[in-house]
Amino acid sequence: MKANITSPKEPSGLSRTDGKRPDGATLVSWTRGRFIAWDATAIHTCASSYLHLTLTVSGEAAEQSAERKRTKYSSLSTSYEFILGAIELLGPINHTGLEFLQELGCRMAGATHVR
Repeated sequence: MKANITSPKEPSGLSRTDGKRPDGATLVSWTRGRFIAWDATAIHTCASSYLHLTLTVSGEAAEQSAERKRTKYSSLSTSYEFILGAIELLGPINHTGLEFLQELGCRMAGATHVR
């Protein structure tokens, strides 16, 4: 099934001052007349830099990584809603990434879901 939303790979026009840009963006509005741009990352749950987080709270490394990306892309145009996908290799995914995947699944299934 398709979500019927086109997406260029590494879109132009969304570059930060250092030339880096998010992984993708929609060409049509997603919600409230705004387009979405997204960036995804995978975190090794047992990496020494995250171990202190994952030992106490499941998914905390994904949340911390998503927060760093939120800061990294804070200067993007206000016409975009930025979706962060941070997945820990042993399973957990950050909250906003999970919400996006759930909404995408609803749209692909033809269900109506309003934020």
